[in-house]
Amino acid sequence: MKNIYNWPLWHWHFEITSACTLKCSRCSRTELPEQLVIDSLDLEFFERNFSPALLKEIHRISLCGYDGDPIYNKQFLEICQYFKQNNPALELYIVTNGSYKKTHWWEQLASILNEHDQIHFSLDGWDQQSNALYRVNSDWASIQAGIKALQNQSVRIVWDLIYFDFNYKQKDNIIKQAQSSGFDAIRFTKSNKFNFYYSSYEKNLEPPAEYISSNGRFESETVKLSERHIYDNAFKNAVKRYLEMDHTQRIVPLCSIGTKGLFVDSQGYFYPCCWVINKYNTQQYQQWLTPDRNIKQSGLEAVLNNPYWEQFKSEIPANGICQSKCNSAETNIQTIVRW
Repeated sequence: MKNIYNWPLWHWHFEITSACTLKCSRCSRTELPEQLVIDSLDLEFFERNFSPALLKEIHRISLCGYDGDPIYNKQFLEICQYFKQNNPALELYIVTNGSYKKTHWWEQLASILNEHDQIHFSLDGWDQQSNALYRVNSDWASIQAGIKALQNQSVRIVWDLIYFDFNYKQKDNIIKQAQSSGFDAIRFTKSNKFNFYYSSYEKNLEPPAEYISSNGRFESETVKLSERHIYDNAFKNAVKRYLEMDHTQRIVPLCSIGTKGLFVDSQGYFYPCCWVINKYNTQQYQQWLTPDRNIKQSGLEAVLNNPYWEQFKSEIPANGICQSKCNSAETNIQTIVRW
């Protein structure tokens, strides 16, 4: 495939649907409902734009939404099947709240996935009441049924927790619960949504300062709970590119390395990474939505080779998001392999 701007095609990040059953207070679908468009990337989209030959060159696909949750795409199982049948060694990284799916559905998913894949359950509490403090409208019983169905399967499962005022003191107990539930790891994340870009938030959710990100990223710590290997071999590509770059510059663009993955939202719009999509800057976001950046409308190759990217890359040093997220002071071998 023609790729004149040398995009790192080995890692893609798809928001395959903007649908979600939850009403998390800091989610853009809750804070910016006027900008929410319910849409999905269907199987035909991937068959048309991501051929078997291209999939064989892709090492990692991340399925995580900006507005939505991937498991609510009506063709989720078929899409995963398409990826894995064309490249069984592809690392599929799925992030979900895990609510409202039946046990049989999870068993079907487990039959498609293998040891190269991982499912991250976004759980901020330890039972229905605590989890729903932030994950509003989540369903603990169906989440636990899904986790149980995935126990002893080849796919790896990870518990993802964001620190809030109601859970940071429960860290040790939650680690024990995660281990007894069969998780392979648990990841604790410091959010930047309390004091960095966002001026309004619910003060009752705010944890102490040491549990809040101070650098504009979502800082995380992973605790391993099993001896099973969680595959992240794909990131060797990021390390190779990083070592080849000029580290004396103030910004090391992660979109050139492939750390976050080339991002495609549920409407088909392409972004060099998911950080670039900033709906909180309404004017900037609306200006982005042009047909020549939409894969559904223009096709993958035309979007990748859009002349606009030459301008975009030249303006990276002055881009506020890039200055924050890709600051060379925060970029090293450890951070570039952390999704």
